[in-house]
Amino acid sequence: IVLSPKTFYLMRKLLFPTLLLCLFSNLLFAQKPAKPSNIFDLKDAIAQKLVSIQIEGKGGHQGESLKMVCKNLRGQYLRLRIPQGQLMEHANVSDQTLVVAEEMLLAVTPKTPVEASLKTFCTQAGDNSPSAGSAFAVGAIAPTAVCNLLKFIAEKGKAESSEAQTAVWCLTGGSSLGSIGDPELTKF
Repeated sequence: IVLSPKTFYLMRKLLFPTLLLCLFSNLLFAQKPAKPSNIFDLKDAIAQKLVSIQIEGKGGHQGESLKMVCKNLRGQYLRLRIPQGQLMEHANVSDQTLVVAEEMLLAVTPKTPVEASLKTFCTQAGDNSPSAGSAFAVGAIAPTAVCNLLKFIAEKGKAESSEAQTAVWCLTGGSSLGSIGDPELTKF
C-alpha cells in the first residue's frame, strides 16, 4: 500500500494522539486507588472507637452461649468481623473464658444496635460455667493450635458435639486425649 504524503501526514496527525489518549486513559483507570474497606476486626473496631459493645453470657459454655450487642459510633455503615478463635474473658476470674467457635460477620448500621449470638467453647474446664447475664470482655486471639482445632471442628461440622468441647479442653487444659470419644478429633 502506497500512501500519499498528505494522507500519511493526516494519519500520523490523527492516529498518534488517539493512541496516546488510549494509553494514558488506560493507565489512569488502572492506577485508580482502591476504596477503603469497611470491614473491621472486632478488636480493631473497638480500639479505633468505631463501635461500642456489650457482651453477656446466655448461660452455659458451649454453643450459642454469648450475646453481643454492638452499637455503631462511626455514623456510617460498617461490617464487623468476629474472628474464629477470639477469646472472650469473663469479668469474674473464677468463671470460664470462652473462645469463639465460628467466625461471624455483622452488618452494623449507624442508628440501630445489632445483636448477635456467638457460638463458643469453654477454654477452662476447671472454672465455673458462666451464668446468664454475666459480663464478658474481648480478649486476645487464642493460640494457633486452638485456632487450628476450631477450624477443623467447623470444617467437619462438629461444633455442636460435646466431643469437640472435650478436644478444646485437651489443648487448653491438658485433659486426656482418651476422654475425647471421637476418633477424628482425637487424631487431630
